[in-house]
Amino acid sequence: MTQENEVGAFVFSLDTELAWGSVHHGGYANHEGEFERTRFVIDSLLNLFERYEIRGTWAVVGKLMLGKDESEPSMPDGSSLNGASTEAGYNWRAEEDDHFWHAPDIIERIRSCPVPQEIGSHNYTHMIMGTPGADAASFDHELKACKAVADERDIELKSFVYPRNAVDHVNVLASNGFTSYRGVAPSWTWRVPGTMGKRFARLADHFLPVPGPVVHAVDEDGIVNIPASYSYLHRTGWARYVPISVRVRKSILTMRKAARSNGIFHLWTHPFNIASDPENLLGGLERVFQEYKRLHDSGLILSKTMTEVAEQVTKPADVKAELTHAIN
Repeated sequence: MTQENEVGAFVFSLDTELAWGSVHHGGYANHEGEFERTRFVIDSLLNLFERYEIRGTWAVVGKLMLGKDESEPSMPDGSSLNGASTEAGYNWRAEEDDHFWHAPDIIERIRSCPVPQEIGSHNYTHMIMGTPGADAASFDHELKACKAVADERDIELKSFVYPRNAVDHVNVLASNGFTSYRGVAPSWTWRVPGTMGKRFARLADHFLPVPGPVVHAVDEDGIVNIPASYSYLHRTGWARYVPISVRVRKSILTMRKAARSNGIFHLWTHPFNIASDPENLLGGLERVFQEYKRLHDSGLILSKTMTEVAEQVTKPADVKAELTHAIN
């Protein structure tokens, strides 16, 4: 079953991971500056969310919720949570820069935002599906670890974002009580023949100020796939040559298209990515949010969390109407 909206929807998901996103690179890779600025970026985003009434979905790495000296809670079966990382070959512990690995303060900042935000999951140790050891059993262990940590904080995890967008074992998500996940963007670049051709097309697409795909949420046997539309890029490496105006233009055009077609514009990024150039990237996002506010005030689009979108898909028609009215 595919979602049918009465108006367009703007979904903004944020992969919130700090140093856990670098664990697969063997270190920080000279990105300490971005890590140091990430908390500032998160505070700035929350201020913008409050100003423009944006409901974000923060997909948080489970271990990030723990304080430096905080013991990990026991699993329902009594096993150790540390197994979630070692089973997949990631046996990491924070020896330095603990504020890069532990961020319960970030969770509290998100929860205290006057505009309701959603805290979702980005796995427990940022385990990537398809890598050695990342099988269904390890994934199940990671998800149970996430749930255990979140439960201690009275957080109900319903939405999931796969690290590196490597989607697999979706049935394991459903069996652990998750109701939605962010699927891969349906890009035109898939149709380009050859591996090198696809790479060139993906690179070229980032420089083209054209709309991305408007998506629709799909119920996949009890869990809702909410595909991505567009990734709001960092400004390091090759991406520093992509003008801010292109990021803004692509976002606004896709949002307008979603508003006209009653579809979904699913924007996503990492707070860490925005920390590569906070002033310009936050400024660009504010222009996107200003357009959202204009479309919202015209009755054409609503800001929704991933869970709110999933509820729209799975609820009966009369309840869907009530939910839309309540969000508006």
